[in-house]
Amino acid sequence: MKMLNPGNYFLTKSMEWTTKKHKIDGEYIEVGVYWYLKKFLTFYHYIFDLKQSLSNDSTYREITRIFDDYIKSLPKDLQNDAKKYFYAKNIKTFHNVIKWNEFYRNEIAFENEKENYNHKLLAQKLYMVYLLDIGGQGGLKKFILKDLMNAKVSFEKLPVHIYETNSYDQFFKEHDIELMRNSDRSNYKNSKIRQQVNDATAPLRNIRQLLSHFGLLYESNMTSLENFSLTVIGKSILEANYLETALIMEHQKIKMISQPPVITISDLQEDAPFFIELNPYLKILKYLYNNQSITYKDYQYKISRHVSQTLPTSEVEEHVKNFDRKADNTTEDFNKEIKKYMYGITSVNLPELNVVSHNSRNSSSSSTASFTLNSKQQLEQYINLIKRYKVPKEKLIRKQVRNYKNIIVNGKRRDFQKLSSWYSHITSINYTLLLDLSMFSAGSDLEKIKKIKIELPNIYKMLVDEFGTALLKEVNEGKNKTDINYSQVIGNLYRDDITTDNIVKQKTETSIMEKSKLLNISDDKLNKLNSKRGHILYIKDYYSNNNVKTCDCCGEETFQKNSGEWYLEYHHLVPISRSGQDHVLNLYGICPNCHTGFHLAKEDYKSNLYTKIDENNYLNISIVDRYKHLVNIEMQALALDFLVTEKAITEEDHEDIILSRIV
Repeated sequence: MKMLNPGNYFLTKSMEWTTKKHKIDGEYIEVGVYWYLKKFLTFYHYIFDLKQSLSNDSTYREITRIFDDYIKSLPKDLQNDAKKYFYAKNIKTFHNVIKWNEFYRNEIAFENEKENYNHKLLAQKLYMVYLLDIGGQGGLKKFILKDLMNAKVSFEKLPVHIYETNSYDQFFKEHDIELMRNSDRSNYKNSKIRQQVNDATAPLRNIRQLLSHFGLLYESNMTSLENFSLTVIGKSILEANYLETALIMEHQKIKMISQPPVITISDLQEDAPFFIELNPYLKILKYLYNNQSITYKDYQYKISRHVSQTLPTSEVEEHVKNFDRKADNTTEDFNKEIKKYMYGITSVNLPELNVVSHNSRNSSSSSTASFTLNSKQQLEQYINLIKRYKVPKEKLIRKQVRNYKNIIVNGKRRDFQKLSSWYSHITSINYTLLLDLSMFSAGSDLEKIKKIKIELPNIYKMLVDEFGTALLKEVNEGKNKTDINYSQVIGNLYRDDITTDNIVKQKTETSIMEKSKLLNISDDKLNKLNSKRGHILYIKDYYSNNNVKTCDCCGEETFQKNSGEWYLEYHHLVPISRSGQDHVLNLYGICPNCHTGFHLAKEDYKSNLYTKIDENNYLNISIVDRYKHLVNIEMQALALDFLVTEKAITEEDHEDIILSRIV
């Protein structure tokens, strides 16, 4: 047990994906697999990512379409409970539900943009918690979320009601909260008032951290402003049906490591060895396969730690109990962690993934079986699938493990440069792995791709965009063994970049000559095209129609092709894998030399490329102004941090871009 040390165990965030039951109008309903995740990400996207989206009733209709489509994809016996859960706050009828425009009226003048930004952000967070119907179980939080907001009291008027409600005077006195009787007591300029309202948003902070650990949300590390946004993975769940959501989350569990380097662990022994397990999910499933079951104690004392898995659990438990560290022997956090890994393979209505039974009646401190194997053969096939990903994953991550350890142990969370490889890994889609998971979910069906097209339509579109229908057909027929492999896909930061324009042979629906028309079309079509590279068509057409001869970066003429067109390669400034937008303002037409430089050059040389591309781009729009435009459509926190790390923009630019959203 030499490597068995205090605090060194699998850890993400001490919470489950959701509680199993949810109380609505006095009635408890069963919450299905990943329902809470779907509801959270959808509301988050429309409240935080898309500027002004909830100002229009059409946005609420779009949210209800997403919810309705998801509910229809569920087994019929779950649909009634799902309707109650997703419409606990009925945004279809708005009966006793306050709309965003009624709630936030922006009636308070602040001294600077940052105060204004934080004020609106607090309103957004409170409205999000309200729509999710979480929190507010008692006291002041209940008064705010249940009483005042259900009575359609606006955000600006909440302080007045809180501090002038006589029945709550005693509450404030009991909790040593000063009762202010001055002019500031009824507005948010008083820090005590802000704190009381902010406390009601606590549930949002917790789930946001968990989702960022699993790569569904990204928290900006390069600014003092609070800024989260959905990642490529998070956005893929927006349109996903319930089967697709389960597969996407399996994709994330397979990519996870034992302690994601965005966390810090306190009270560790100084200079003690610290081990990171690169394939925790595989380790858990292999233990289940070998032992037929997993108890909570098995997980807490053995599976989650760097120790021989053949040792008796009781022997390891006795050793761990001697640690002078409370968290090592607190069962609750470990139970939540194993449930997150088991979630999705214990109760999803997909035979190929339903390999485990959960005995929820067992006490969490019991040593009796809590997770029991249903099908050893099925689990063996699934383990073999994950093993195919093991070697290339380890090749990608192992060289970064030392950095990750330093960040976790020393709390250097804001070192984005050292974390960039992690963010690239956990927030992007590995299409080969997703294809493997989809093929696995199709079971023994001979027409697997056809079944995927029917049962997993959104994932099918993603796979077609990445691989093409011809290659998928070869995979279905078992002919292709080498064209798709993990080493080609994993860790290639610029895989989604277009190196030459001969890839895009389609034509735009209309000829584009004017810059204003180009921007309007790209704005309108953002996130609406089947291909994640579709906007290259628009900028290519615009450049061709305007006979653009020069590179957007170096400013030199390229060369003419046989067709008479000037040769340009189209480069996403922020790669799509880093949450860069497929929009003409994130695209440049550049020469092969500059293009190679953006991908391979050293920092000093690349810094010069960013300076030149600001000076010479044909649209004559700076990177800062491009991203002010883009974030006013949809926030991309990871993309902005990428630009700061690349020294394409400064940290001050970063803040200015974010604050431009409040104008």
